[in-house]
Amino acid sequence: MRDAPRSWLASAATGAAVMALPPLLMSTLSTPTASPMTLPAPTAPPLARPLPTSATSTPSPAPTPPVYTPPPDEGVEPSGSEPPDPPPASTEPEPTEPEPEPGLDLGLDVDITDANSCPSLLDATLPHVARAGWHLMNRFGIGPGQIIGRAPRSRASEHPLGLALDFTVDRRTGDRLVDYVLDNQDRLGVKYVIYRQRFNSGSGFRLMEDRGSATANHYDHVHVSFRGSNDEAAELAC
Repeated sequence: MRDAPRSWLASAATGAAVMALPPLLMSTLSTPTASPMTLPAPTAPPLARPLPTSATSTPSPAPTPPVYTPPPDEGVEPSGSEPPDPPPASTEPEPTEPEPEPGLDLGLDVDITDANSCPSLLDATLPHVARAGWHLMNRFGIGPGQIIGRAPRSRASEHPLGLALDFTVDRRTGDRLVDYVLDNQDRLGVKYVIYRQRFNSGSGFRLMEDRGSATANHYDHVHVSFRGSNDEAAELAC
């Protein structure tokens, strides 16, 4: 029973303390407690509307230029067609140059009509002299540059008349040439021969006077003089 007064005293003290609170606090304490607010459930935000596509935001592809297809008359087949087959090879033989006339071609002005005939032109000499000269040249391998035909002379000579030929040859060829000319004197129409300071008209060699030089004495060439005509010269072969 001794604790009863303490309970009472505690209750009284509590009541006194409550009465001593300010009126505002008292009103708050006396107001019934409101039920807690229920918040609505969160909802997803609405989807963003797509922005309108701007003409300048995305560059448009460049226009493709049109493909030019030439018309058939320009020599080009339209696109997609197969090229034409090449024309067939011609079976006709290609033209060839005409064959030259048979005969000699030594770069001189000669008239050759037969492969075996001798030309009738040689360093401005007469035709029968030219034919005999070509015959001798071919036989002994003498070139045109080794021949002297019509030419002026200070002494009496057949050269200015086109009736003589000089053959500039070596000693061995000169000896053979002189022997052949004298052996065929009539057929070649030869009048006389001068070689190595000797003269021979067909009756043997005779020594000549000294004319002062190897050329004037005919040591470096064979001189052959011809008669004024010779019908047999046309039959000489080259």
